[in-house]
Amino acid sequence: MNTNALFGDAESCKELFENAGDLIQSVDENGRFLYVNKKWRDVLGYTDEEVYRMAFPDIIHQDHLQACFALFA
Repeated sequence: MNTNALFGDAESCKELFENAGDLIQSVDENGRFLYVNKKWRDVLGYTDEEVYRMAFPDIIHQDHLQACFALFA
């Protein structure tokens, strides 16, 4: 399957993620947000400026942090 036929180019792929109906996020190895889409920002109520000063532990309940970090291993 030619993935270029599906997405066309990087901009088309970015637009697909940005306008998706699901919350999409990408984080680095330290849990800092690299990308969150519009739905994520709208549902959780954060601005772009706030998001990029945060890490995912800022939005995960303390009881679930260990399990989340285990996924990075």
